[in-house]
Amino acid sequence: MKSKILVTDSSAAVCRLYNYYLESPQSEITTSVNAAECIDLAISIEPDIITLGMELDGASGVELCAELKENSETALIPVVIISSASDHETKVKAFEAGAIEYIITPCSPEFLRSRIESIRKSRRYADDQATT
Repeated sequence: MKSKILVTDSSAAVCRLYNYYLESPQSEITTSVNAAECIDLAISIEPDIITLGMELDGASGVELCAELKENSETALIPVVIISSASDHETKVKAFEAGAIEYIITPCSPEFLRSRIESIRKSRRYADDQATT
């Protein structure tokens, strides 16, 4: 079964780059460029993982993460924030908002793929355990 990944960043070029980094036979990538579109897509496609840039049209990545976690339809979807901000306060706010991972850019394609794959496997394992 393919993993559905929703990539959200205000830059279409960054969305294309992460799509390129993450595309594989095991993944189905959907991209969005603003907060409202991300929420709509998260509800409609039910992705396995959502990645968020920090600066989005309509909300910051942290604000959008909190909004996704407050919505009963999206609360259980793992959220990964990808940002160039490396300060302690920003990372703490991201985790407090509900992010499962915070990736500092620039990062290698291999690192991004490995983190997303690890989260995907953990989610699949948890889903399998819940149904048995």
